Amino acid sequence: EGVAQMFEKPLYQITCGDLGTTATEVEKALETSFNLASRWGCVLLLDEADVFLAERSRLDFTRNGLILVFLRVLEYYTGVLFLTTNRIGDFDEAFASRIHISLYYPQLDVDSTLSIFNLNLDMIDGNHRKGKIKIDREEVIKFATKYFWSQKEARWNGRQIRNACHTALALAELRAQGGSHKKVKDLGAVIHLKVDDLEIVSNAYLEFMKYLTEVH
Repeated sequence: EGVAQMFEKPLYQITCGDLGTTATEVEKALETSFNLASRWGCVLLLDEADVFLAERSRLDFTRNGLILVFLRVLEYYTGVLFLTTNRIGDFDEAFASRIHISLYYPQLDVDSTLSIFNLNLDMIDGNHRKGKIKIDREEVIKFATKYFWSQKEARWNGRQIRNACHTALALAELRAQGGSHKKVKDLGAVIHLKVDDLEIVSNAYLEFMKYLTEVH
């Protein structure tokens, strides 16, 4: 998004789920997307491209076929394409020579974590009419700092911070309407986003992480 904005180009975003499940479907969808991106001068983003970037297996012929199709179509694309993946340790060697720039994003430190919290709070505040939302920012930042240092194995990334803030906002909006989601009681009600809302979100996340640990 930042690159597209800097160069004043439209951003064309697709995911693996948009491309189909067979080699024929994927090839057709990729050619269509690549042609449209080239014609419109877009910055193309293929999000969560793990299925294409992961190392091939001798036993998984279906996925191997998808990777071969992707490599073939990619050879003829001359535009700007971003691929995102979380599986950097499982890269297929065939992609190494085709990637022009590789960007690694390390885990967030405490300053970056707090900056992302503040950014999301600013966006929430800006998206509401003046005086219609109250945010306990100082308490939220204290919570974010405490969570960072106390939960070293369950720290949030940027996306999780955004989702946590949005979920906390939803809880605050529900409370502003008297706890009922069936009917809006007061369109002018002031939304009060409290640290308690984020604590509810974090507790649910920690319970889920505990369950995952027990399962594995």
